[in-house]
Amino acid sequence: MGGYVFLYNRVTKKTGDDGQYWQCGDGAPGKYTVRLNVSDGRGGSALQEFTLIVKDRVRPKVEFTSPKEGQKAGGTLAVSGKTMKGTLGIETVQVRTDGGGWADASGNSTWTFTLDTTRFKNGKHTLEARAFDGMDYSGVEPKPSVGSGHDK
Repeated sequence: MGGYVFLYNRVTKKTGDDGQYWQCGDGAPGKYTVRLNVSDGRGGSALQEFTLIVKDRVRPKVEFTSPKEGQKAGGTLAVSGKTMKGTLGIETVQVRTDGGGWADASGNSTWTFTLDTTRFKNGKHTLEARAFDGMDYSGVEPKPSVGSGHDK
């Protein structure tokens, strides 16, 4: 039976959804030399050496481009914005109103969302947006209040 000899310290064998993997070190940014020696258990072996460069992880960012601060709406309100990708690309953008549940917007680098203001009481409401890159969410971008004015 073959064996594994890891010449790198702090190796942890784990099992994930996609099989087994080894985690070396703490994942801190930097340059790491990896030496992998594989043996067949009968005297044959092969050594492979390579360098991994771990970069700082940058989270995505999101911002609103509309509506304007204090804008009033009756019926539907077009909400839009843009994102800036971090280390990874943008997978989805979400919007919520008054701290409620998140709803998916359409688009990635530029995004849109149609808000039905007839569901809300008349008055000011706060919009928030966030972007997801498959690993992390951006910080939540608050958009100061927009007004809802309609007959309900």
